[in-house]
Amino acid sequence: MSADEHRVLLLQEQFLEIARANASRSETTEKAETYASVDADSQRQHPLQLRNHQPPERGVGAATLLVDVDEQGRPYAVEVARGSGSAALDAAAVEAAYRWRYNAASRDGVPVRGKVRVTVSGP
Repeated sequence: MSADEHRVLLLQEQFLEIARANASRSETTEKAETYASVDADSQRQHPLQLRNHQPPERGVGAATLLVDVDEQGRPYAVEVARGSGSAALDAAAVEAAYRWRYNAASRDGVPVRGKVRVTVSGP
């Protein structure tokens, strides 16, 4: 048996071990989990409100937010993960994120607290 054939055989054995381990997992022991998300209608109803918006001094002109959402889909904390380059846009994005509704995360069909990453760009 050549060295290449031996490597292929070892890889096949590793693959079979992984397949057996995955097959032995019981579906009932695995937890189904979904993540929180922004309600799109709410986002349209409560748009970003910027007065006299200027292009950003630096950055890409889009803020990335991390929103903590409770079991009822209400935001309880919003932080700017990546600034837009415009302090006014970042502040307006945080303000808007607090007005939006969210779909709560769920674990095994039960609503739980979760996080949402949202990117907001200027007008």
